[in-house]
Amino acid sequence: MRRLTHTDIVAAARLIYPLPPRQANIALGDLLKRTRSADIYRRRMACVHPQWGDGTLAGAARQFDLLPEPPLSDAHYRACIVAVLQALDRERG
Repeated sequence: MRRLTHTDIVAAARLIYPLPPRQANIALGDLLKRTRSADIYRRRMACVHPQWGDGTLAGAARQFDLLPEPPLSDAHYRACIVAVLQALDRERG
């Protein structure tokens, strides 16, 4: 996976925002797998993956219709951001 940016965290949080917690966790796991695979593909083929993007979370999330970013005053959106950060912490061990 490429270096994380604010855009990556926001895109992943926007992806899981409308999902129930169990589905959100599954979606995050899938997003991380696709991101890793896209980055490997990008490095080997010297081009972006046709479906999963450029090896960033935002690139992989763009394949979905993302809702506009909610305001940070939205407690559920903040929880989604925390969920993304926790998933990344688990991923990186």
